[in-house]
Amino acid sequence: MDTVSDAPLLELEGIEASYGPVRVLHGVSLQVGAGEIVTLIGGNGAGKTTTLGCAAGLLRPGAGRVRLDGADITGVPAHALVARGLALVPEGRRVFPRLSVAENLALGAWTRRDPDGIAADREHAFALFPILAERRQQAAGTLSGGEQQMLAIARALMCRPRLLLMDEPSLGVAPLLVARILETVVRLNREGLAVLLVEQNAHQALRIAHRAYVLETGRIALAGPARELLHDSRVRQAYLGE
Repeated sequence: MDTVSDAPLLELEGIEASYGPVRVLHGVSLQVGAGEIVTLIGGNGAGKTTTLGCAAGLLRPGAGRVRLDGADITGVPAHALVARGLALVPEGRRVFPRLSVAENLALGAWTRRDPDGIAADREHAFALFPILAERRQQAAGTLSGGEQQMLAIARALMCRPRLLLMDEPSLGVAPLLVARILETVVRLNREGLAVLLVEQNAHQALRIAHRAYVLETGRIALAGPARELLHDSRVRQAYLGE
């Protein structure tokens, strides 16, 4: 990977979050620099999705701060953050099943008022995922799991984000398509998109990321360059099955 900027595009500082009386996050702090792929790995129930929810404006932290480009966005709702360049690809894809591929993409551009730019970005999405171009009039609910994941990514790209939050993109996707999806993440990053990636396949995530955080029971247990964590004995034993 090329060297990237150290300036944080996204910063979470001391984030606490709960669901009712159950505390899920305990002082989580992390950063994503402009031009970085940062991955957040951890076991089931560690708080990875909750962390993304706080970053995306879907969940208001009980304590701590979320900053985008240095501006405090703690508690700013998700729809307002889309216009500021932050997009989420949620766990489980959550495409609109009765709408066509083209209609799903159009909804991804709902904040924009530049028809020519929207059309250009739609064609870019089809170039990234040619199968979507072939099935542009097909109902999203009839696509395979991998194709729906591609559509969820393409829909997020339609708002022209600077930072993409991705929650378990390989979940329920065939291995061949997982490799293609992660290759696309690397390609998008090389085009300038920053990515915060939560991924169950820790080996693949660490392989493509610049930096990584390990989340255990709502706390950051380890952090550092992804290549170093890929070879860390604790990570290999706990998350890589070695």
